[in-house]
Amino acid sequence: MVHPIATAPEAALETAVLLADEDDVVAFERALDGLVRHARLDRDTLSKALGPVLRKEPVETSDWTQLDLYDVAAAVRGDEPRAWHIRTRRENPEFRHWRTGRPATPPEAMLTARLVEALKLIGTGDQPYLLALSTHANGAVDAATLAARIAEFESLRVRPAPVDLAQALLRVTPTDDQRVLDAAGALRSSAGRRLARWLGEGGAPHGDTTPEGWPTGDPTGAEPGWWDPAEPRTDHDLPLPGVAAALLGPYRTHRFRAYWLPQLPHHRDELAAHFTHSNERYLLPRLMEARGPAGYATHWQILCGLDRNQDAAVDALLVLAAQGQLDAGLFAGQWQALLRHGASTRATAALRAAAETGAHATVWSILEAALPALLRDRPVRGAGAVLALAVDCASRSGARGRIPEVDEVAARKGSSQTVRNARLLRDVLS
Repeated sequence: MVHPIATAPEAALETAVLLADEDDVVAFERALDGLVRHARLDRDTLSKALGPVLRKEPVETSDWTQLDLYDVAAAVRGDEPRAWHIRTRRENPEFRHWRTGRPATPPEAMLTARLVEALKLIGTGDQPYLLALSTHANGAVDAATLAARIAEFESLRVRPAPVDLAQALLRVTPTDDQRVLDAAGALRSSAGRRLARWLGEGGAPHGDTTPEGWPTGDPTGAEPGWWDPAEPRTDHDLPLPGVAAALLGPYRTHRFRAYWLPQLPHHRDELAAHFTHSNERYLLPRLMEARGPAGYATHWQILCGLDRNQDAAVDALLVLAAQGQLDAGLFAGQWQALLRHGASTRATAALRAAAETGAHATVWSILEAALPALLRDRPVRGAGAVLALAVDCASRSGARGRIPEVDEVAARKGSSQTVRNARLLRDVLS
């Protein structure tokens, strides 16, 4: 669980933690809330504690990152804004383009909107803390906690800042607990009514990432090719500021920052669809920490990772299976389409690594679904190695049942690796 910061010196310490590790999303959320919270409660103490923390400015970068929290902390002290100030980059298009050469992605725009809003709150003291402070490390906010926070705001006659409320709604965990729903329904402010309606509708809708033309009824019948996920879209008119609603819209990027996933902790499949040529070593563990349906894009990222970054992808595959969200047929369909398109066979070795952890039944479920497509007509390159893995997994998991395509290859003349292993698998399954 993530808890609010209790004292001004602790808020300064958490700010230092974030500035030393820009990917620490928990430190960022606690520090951002702590700066807003304790600037209102004890600004003098907080300002003094931040002095040593802010001696060195973050290095200028072409990205918008959590290190920009530096500007919020500097505002607490009343320091002169640095040249690379978050507000300057956000509000001056010419300056931004000259330094970065590109517009902000929706997650970057959301980050800057939250930081600029925090600057305003520190200046006005209008809000005692942030509604969007996570209660879990993946960014999620418990529904009961958010209902209680809004109830406290109502008692203080505080109207929450719009971006903070929007981020809180995007983070709140859907629930069917009637006590929580009743507590939300008892709220009378505009924010309270929005929360009640949001929870009643199950939160933000999910977008389908399945590409056009993909054979959902029979994924292993997909034509050979590189089937990139579709960009998720929603037809719903979300009651959110534009900068927050854009997180659920279409965009593509090859950049990945740890803070992007906690912005939408219940929409991992939509987030997975946004990344192209991503570094799975960092992306995949975060996707597994997030929640929500694991659809086409999530499986696709893991499959691509098996071919490029084996360890992280193997871990992700096993976690997805443990969560009960591995769709073996979908994964098999994506894999056979890539192999028949001429992709490398490195994923086979990665699947063997997964099996060697003891997950023989999990790997067999994928192989069982994929083998008919991999063997029919002309077996794919590397079919012998796939069959060897299948023999091992089937025998260790006690699998039984004929696979006609395996029988057909086994009946062929010759002693190639593919034919020999097909015969071994036929015997194991009989």
